[in-house]
Amino acid sequence: MNITQRMIIPLLSDEDAGRDYYKWSFVFVYSLESIKDLYLLVREYPNENLKQITIRFNEKLTTSDKWNERKVLEYLNALVKFDLVIKDESGYSLASNLFINSKLFEPLTESDFNDLRSVFFSYFRFRECSSFFTNIGNLEWFNFELFSKKNFLNDSKPLYYFSDKHKATNCFLSDVNGNVLSYVLENEAAMRFWDVFVKWGVSLRVLERFNINNIINHGMPNEVSICYFINEPVNFNLCEFIINNFTSRHIWIPELIYKVALNYRFSVEKIKELIIREITSNKDLTFERTSEIFLIKGKNNIKRINSATYLFPKLNNSFISHLIIRK
Repeated sequence: MNITQRMIIPLLSDEDAGRDYYKWSFVFVYSLESIKDLYLLVREYPNENLKQITIRFNEKLTTSDKWNERKVLEYLNALVKFDLVIKDESGYSLASNLFINSKLFEPLTESDFNDLRSVFFSYFRFRECSSFFTNIGNLEWFNFELFSKKNFLNDSKPLYYFSDKHKATNCFLSDVNGNVLSYVLENEAAMRFWDVFVKWGVSLRVLERFNINNIINHGMPNEVSICYFINEPVNFNLCEFIINNFTSRHIWIPELIYKVALNYRFSVEKIKELIIREITSNKDLTFERTSEIFLIKGKNNIKRINSATYLFPKLNNSFISHLIIRK
């Protein structure tokens, strides 16, 4: 891969966002559970101010890790910008009707996930990031109201991203083969918000993402990941896909998962399920195992360990490294 040109991604400015939506519109809230919990607290105690809500929150908190007003304010501001809560001189009150049967500090239910997905597909900054998968490089003419959830799920394409001389993600690619154009974020807040967008999307089972450094030789010194909107399998034949896309009878599982994801945008978990199903039902296939110790060698935290094993399906408590087509 050779990056021959860089193009700045045009985003809504703070001024335009303030006119059409909200100014200071990048929110940096990662916990979906806390969004739900603060919403429920405002519902239970309407028209209270920040100090009162913070006291209520910490009184009901079941852990010793108390929140300060700044952290509570960060989530309340997000709720306001999501149009779930309004703030006026009397305090905070609801502007929506979500999390109907939810309870404070309890795990998210499927109904909660559905409510949060509606936020994900409606908030304009999330929609702006979503449009990278359909219209990157042409966003200044992009009307966020024209694209629906269906467009993002059905008509989008995988996107590659990495960090170039920044801690946060700032570079995007639509391809990793040959001469390519790099799309670049210059807004520091937008770089940080991309991580929020991906975290929400993955948590809501809307987006999939994984690192491709060990799968293809992209020629970059950076850690490159692929991200895409998840599509559900329909009439997919794994054996037929292998025959059409591989010449070797000895197939490395991460490469297989990557190629299926690139072509069909299935979730990694769904692809692993398909592989296990094929292995256990098809006499023409066998497999090779690998050890967890080998996969996580040198990894010293949970995030890196999970990343190292993510693309390897498990069968009878063993990781599978290769699929083998019998002669």
